[in-house]
Amino acid sequence: MKPADALRRPLTVAVCALVVTLGGATNADPAADAGVDAVVVRVGQSEVRRSELAFLLLRLHEFERRSYGDTPDQVRRGFIEKRLIPELLLAEEGKRLKAGDKPQVRGKIQGALVDALKDDIERDIDHKLTRAELDAYCKSEGGQHDAGTCRGDPMGYRVALRRTRGSEELARLDEQLRKREVKQIDYALLGSLPVDPNTPAP
Repeated sequence: MKPADALRRPLTVAVCALVVTLGGATNADPAADAGVDAVVVRVGQSEVRRSELAFLLLRLHEFERRSYGDTPDQVRRGFIEKRLIPELLLAEEGKRLKAGDKPQVRGKIQGALVDALKDDIERDIDHKLTRAELDAYCKSEGGQHDAGTCRGDPMGYRVALRRTRGSEELARLDEQLRKREVKQIDYALLGSLPVDPNTPAP
């Protein structure tokens, strides 16, 4: 889950009844202690789980992190009360008003899903890269490198190899999904749509 960056302004929110199961807070749920991905925050129909919150907290920029507090516990609680809950409240209201049906919102959701899939593919590829593959890729780059130059774990080559293989996987996936998922393209109707606001439709 990725809360919208545009909704970062703080709001005054009553959160007295909210039970936060984070480090520093009392956790009465033995399942959560056992490592289950427990729900930490629930607002309306929205839930944020432990793994999602950990991901969001680790992505905070240092400046933003400091704005929530001086200690880890203050940062956790400040992030929830000042940013996450306000975003979830507005998201719930947006769902109630059917904002998700608007073309610009649907476009952003689709874009976020595409980015998430690309990240997952590249992360999976990165985890499987071996030292031998990195060395071979390093030496293949213009034939300029010998075994000595390619020692260690050259991050630049890891990134390049991950992106190259990610692109190949996306191309393969695109071909596979087109055959299975594309149900309709009405080119006659498409031809009637304007593409320039200053030019009338045909």
